[in-house]
Amino acid sequence: MKSLKPFAVFFIIILTALPLPGFAQVSGEFSLPQNTRRNVRSRSLPLKVVQLTEPNLAGNVSLEKALAERRSVREFNEKKLSYKQIGQLAWAGQGITDTNRGFRTAPSAGAVYPLTLYIATDEGIFTYNPQEHTLQQFVQGGISNQLAKAAFSQNAVADAPCNIIIAGSVRKLVMKYQNAARRYMFLEAGHVAQNILLESVSLDLGAVPIGVFNLDAARRICRMQRDMEPLYIIPVGYPAEKSATPKQEAKRTSPGGNAFGLKTVVLIVASKNFNEMELLQTQKAIADTGINTLIASSKTGVIMGMSGRRTHADMSIDKINVDDFEAIVFIGGPGAQEYFFNPTVERIIKQADEKNIIIGAISIAPALLARAGILNGHNVAAAPSQKSFLETAGAKFTGSFIEKDGNIITAARSQDAVSFGKTIANAVKPPSPNTNPLMQYRQQQINQQQQMNQQNQMYQQLFNP
Repeated sequence: MKSLKPFAVFFIIILTALPLPGFAQVSGEFSLPQNTRRNVRSRSLPLKVVQLTEPNLAGNVSLEKALAERRSVREFNEKKLSYKQIGQLAWAGQGITDTNRGFRTAPSAGAVYPLTLYIATDEGIFTYNPQEHTLQQFVQGGISNQLAKAAFSQNAVADAPCNIIIAGSVRKLVMKYQNAARRYMFLEAGHVAQNILLESVSLDLGAVPIGVFNLDAARRICRMQRDMEPLYIIPVGYPAEKSATPKQEAKRTSPGGNAFGLKTVVLIVASKNFNEMELLQTQKAIADTGINTLIASSKTGVIMGMSGRRTHADMSIDKINVDDFEAIVFIGGPGAQEYFFNPTVERIIKQADEKNIIIGAISIAPALLARAGILNGHNVAAAPSQKSFLETAGAKFTGSFIEKDGNIITAARSQDAVSFGKTIANAVKPPSPNTNPLMQYRQQQINQQQQMNQQNQMYQQLFNP
């Protein structure tokens, strides 16, 4: 090899002697120069690295007390969390507990550890690095409002000072566990989420696990790699008011005396090919009135709609006790045919009707009520394709967009989902006696088009690239 020329050697010496400009350590944070900061992640260097303080291993709250006091908290005040608190939460979820072998606070199949914690605050988005116990920022600026839209406008996500997003890469598990990989990833996410929820209690904070959100939208908002899949969103913050103790919750009553302590509506959807717009808009219209909602299907976990969008089923239909709910609502879409000859669904419908519980159905779903034999003599709104079958079952197909006949509420089209949801909500939680029903109806008619436009815009923002 030829020797370097003298001027080349001199040039290399000069370069190696110069310090890298702009890097400084202040209060445990390493920052890039201001003029190199970007609002999206660099593949090589984070925008900022926050060295977290060592986790506290001797808290003042026992495990048993944390278990007893854990409650879902959805309302937060404006106080921000410190890096110390966020670090403690992140450590509880994925912290290293054995430095020699790399074991963490939550178990992982084969010690593969496919999960990553994304931390979203008003400063931006960070990822947690367990090996270094650091937060690495790769996005500047808050995303809570965008993330809340992806979670179908759940206020807890928008209001929390910190959202912890648990994401996983099933590819890391596939080589070792093949078809069982996704199942193991979901189980591990549950371990991590529970650790974070219990640590929140220990820190006198409130938190709620959220599994109902648009996965593709959340992935884009959080700037995740393509192989990462968001699994959970956990809003964390200081509770707006102290959560009720178990004894206080036991004393709560609601007109139905349900097991949830709140007025609750269950929306029953097919395990696939359900109508996403009907579900989204009906659920939001009900939830906006302060009524709790749950999604039930023939299976729990991730379910996919007719347009390929996914949501999360909270419970299985065979676990439904009609006494726990003020309304049972069936969502349409071609997948609803899954329940046409389902004895569990027929039992639910008949029991709810016998107890005069509100029963709702939209588009083709009223056919389920007809098959259960409860529509004879009732006015019904439904998709025109169901007219002949409904009339054969004794129903009066009116051609209207919405019908409320006794405890049965039906709607004809996906476009009627907002009005459908509001009608159900008003039946569960009637308007104030001071409200003129006619004036309220007219106002709803005036605002309906505007509301539909807003919903469609939100829907497009969520689902369009």
